[in-house]
Amino acid sequence: MKQTYILVLIVLMLAAPVQRSFGQISKVWEESRDFHLSDAGQLIETYYDATAGEDYIITVALVDYYAAMNVTKRDVSGLVLWSNTILMDEFSFWQPNEIVIDNDGNAIIAGQVYNPAELRYELFITKISNSGSTVWAKTYFDEGAYFYFSDFDINGTGTYYYLATSYTEYALSGDFLSTIEIFKINASDGSLAWIEETVFENKYTISNAMIYDLSGIYVTGYSTNDSSGYDIITLKYNDSGDLEWTRTYGSEEEFAYSTGQDLAVNNEGQIVVAGQIDYQNLVALGYSAEGTLDFVFNRNFGTNAYIYNTHIEDADNSNTYVACQVNKILNSSIYLTQLNDFGGMEWEKLFDDDYLTKMKLSPTGESVWILSSSYKTEVNNYLPRLRGVMESGETVSRVFNHYKGYNSVMDFTTPDGISLYLEGNVKETTYLTDELTARWDVLAERTASDLNTGSPVIYPNPCSAYTIVYPGNVENTISVVDGSGKLIAFYNNAADGFQMNTSQWIAGMYVIKISTIAGQQITKLVKE
Repeated sequence: MKQTYILVLIVLMLAAPVQRSFGQISKVWEESRDFHLSDAGQLIETYYDATAGEDYIITVALVDYYAAMNVTKRDVSGLVLWSNTILMDEFSFWQPNEIVIDNDGNAIIAGQVYNPAELRYELFITKISNSGSTVWAKTYFDEGAYFYFSDFDINGTGTYYYLATSYTEYALSGDFLSTIEIFKINASDGSLAWIEETVFENKYTISNAMIYDLSGIYVTGYSTNDSSGYDIITLKYNDSGDLEWTRTYGSEEEFAYSTGQDLAVNNEGQIVVAGQIDYQNLVALGYSAEGTLDFVFNRNFGTNAYIYNTHIEDADNSNTYVACQVNKILNSSIYLTQLNDFGGMEWEKLFDDDYLTKMKLSPTGESVWILSSSYKTEVNNYLPRLRGVMESGETVSRVFNHYKGYNSVMDFTTPDGISLYLEGNVKETTYLTDELTARWDVLAERTASDLNTGSPVIYPNPCSAYTIVYPGNVENTISVVDGSGKLIAFYNNAADGFQMNTSQWIAGMYVIKISTIAGQQITKLVKE
């Protein structure tokens, strides 16, 4: 087990919070773990434990070339609290796709797994308790059906889970049946509450995404049309499994391919479907719960453009964010736009030479984050990058130069838009990888509002040649103590924003004590 620790910047807020502005992104800690042969992190999520008053992290990793799945709980300092490796001899090639943590801190992981004896993929759900024990693990399948995972969600109380899949069966006559299948599952034991099958005769149909809302269960994907192409298809089910409506949207052109790829619910209660129309158009379709098409956002990227990998995010009281991959001739870019609740565009951004992995909103909706990979000729490899975009459109970016390889960072999460937790893999040898888990924090920029509050700030932290100390425009004393407790520096009424030279300091941890009329702050500073 290889682990490095860097202690977290502590900021004492002395007044009401102001709108935050981005600063630099700095590493707090990271750890790589070698379970067995080749391992790779896949999913990560955080949750707040109200009883403990703390945030916790749950990670999901593949073990030994997809042979097993590991679930681990950590605290925010990276300390492992428990680790549970799930291995079922009858299954192989585990593919965890989604993780949700319920109000009791149980981790529910869903995806697909291969059954070699039956030559089929099956859907799985594993429920892990807050203490790390396996509550139950189930697989779901139909005889003769070749399942692929579409999506997973839970209801607001955590009492039911929902799985979506689709498959197609062919007859010797050439006829075929496509089926979208929804499972409602009891959270207590994994038993089925109901299964709903929606069958499309001789219309090839795929489900890509599903979302649960109090108004219903919504699914989107695509289905063949009479013009030798595909239409976006959106379906609504009630919580009893009854199909309430089906809507299609597409181009009237021959051989035009349109697909629904993701779903969200906005502040108006509209179901917003994100996808592409006729290759080069990004669309967001806003449906009411009754199935009325309230708005259409359409962004045309021109001839020779190809749109795919569309993501949409929306949180309470936030705008809607839509991102997609845009390929045009030899250039591949990430497009991001912010939409209001009426489908109007507030702003848009294009990030060149990058490949979209995932997009997530901070819980407050204050910022949206994009994980991507881009090829760098200087290292002859792909490097992951995180971009944060505030509601105003302000952007911060960090390339992780030592996490090399396409999708070396597979997933990320943020509980507050400040602490960023990453899950992926690092190379152990040329052919083997270890799981990687890391925390990086966005340090606050010093703003005019901060100066007026007298709030002390120290950054960068960790530091190398220098760090800047902002004690506030007030009387102050500042003392610096090394790891042995020795006083190495003392300042009286230091200017606000003075630079402290740390180039000759020995690498390690130092303690900076700032005393002002408002109180005292003790901050741990790391010299790299």
